[in-house]
Amino acid sequence: ATMAKHSVELVQQLKQSLGDMPQPDKSGAPISAHQAVAMLADEVRGLQDKGYTYAMIAEVLSAGGLKIAGGTLCTYMSRLARSRTYPASNGRPLSKPLASHSDTVSKTVSKLPNTNANIGASPSLQSSAKFSPAPDTEDL
Repeated sequence: ATMAKHSVELVQQLKQSLGDMPQPDKSGAPISAHQAVAMLADEVRGLQDKGYTYAMIAEVLSAGGLKIAGGTLCTYMSRLARSRTYPASNGRPLSKPLASHSDTVSKTVSKLPNTNANIGASPSLQSSAKFSPAPDTEDL
């Protein structure tokens, strides 16, 4: 089996051709229900602000062709809120970004009283044990 050889010129032409290709049209490509909810997230939030429940919104979406249960819609919206962006809708952030868990923990811990100040103050809590390292012996 002889390996085919290709000219540098041919590879450079192919490289140029591949680089010049436009983005494929994916507007008709199927997407998951989660991706669909991400694209509709702003509208779902707007309906929630008007007093609609996830179950009510899911009923409308299902009637329109996007079969989804209220609980599933709630789960998908929660995941989107945790990610802080709507990935399928151009990555727009939420109007009010959620505080990260570490930010919340840091703020909470900084409000706690400093209990470290009393460490070592009570002699009864300190051990009187002493450890002195000894050289190794040849006994195994």
